[in-house]
Amino acid sequence: MSLDTIKDAATMQSRRQREVTRESFEAALEEMRKRFIQRTGKYKDGYVRVAKTLCVLFPEKFKSESEAVGFFFVFMNLVKLVRYTDNIDLGHKDSTHDMSVYATMLDAIEPEDAS
Repeated sequence: MSLDTIKDAATMQSRRQREVTRESFEAALEEMRKRFIQRTGKYKDGYVRVAKTLCVLFPEKFKSESEAVGFFFVFMNLVKLVRYTDNIDLGHKDSTHDMSVYATMLDAIEPEDAS
């Protein structure tokens, strides 16, 4: 992806954004909380099963299951970002919601003293 592509995407995105307010951010965060509850109800701890599988397939790459879980969350954010940019002119709310949830899950497994 070139820098021009990213600039074009940002320009298109800014043309169709909603007004930026504290309330809109709070509403979005509440939406993400509900999405997390909905998705974990459906998929349970699928990320743990993926991590176990990654450790079996690539034992030399992951020192622990928690490291593989972190990788999975980063990878899923990449997948969702690519899907979002493929639909940049229309937007892809499902992808932005999922990215927010995966980023929050990644944050939750970070060490307390991580900077």
